[in-house]
Amino acid sequence: MQRQLAGRREAVSDDSIELYRFDAQRMLAQSNALLSGRVLLRQGHWLGQNQVRDCAGALLNVTFDRDTLGALARQQQRQPQPLTISWLEAPEGIQLLRATADDECRWQPKESDL
Repeated sequence: MQRQLAGRREAVSDDSIELYRFDAQRMLAQSNALLSGRVLLRQGHWLGQNQVRDCAGALLNVTFDRDTLGALARQQQRQPQPLTISWLEAPEGIQLLRATADDECRWQPKESDL
């Protein structure tokens, strides 16, 4: 096996191949565990209060707690552009992961990219 690096090809060792396989199996196992526990990673543009427009354009009503809403409102006051937020949804509740002024929806993979 070879891999392409900046215009040149390099041989891949058997150890590297095994490491790639191990990493791929680990990521698949983690993904399956999250899906079986019905944990979803979501992201979109925060519109205020519990309103979010997800990266696909759908309007969502996400029930953030009072502290999270306060933190988002304070961050939005300091930013001239809308906030992009990422959060986890699970049967146990919702957890905000990140809020940024960068439009992270630009990097969200689409089914056609996979």
